[in-house]
Amino acid sequence: MIRLVTFSLSWDLVFLRVVLGIWVGELVRVIVLCWVLLLFLLD
Repeated sequence: MIRLVTFSLSWDLVFLRVVLGIWVGELVRVIVLCWVLLLFLLD
């Protein structure tokens, strides 16, 4: 493993991971809410 490259990219990767985590979390929450509403309405 190239430690210098991973160290220089670590902060960008952490920031990107946090942003993607928040975005994916919101997307999953919306999908789950829509799915539950559909099941509730269809049932």
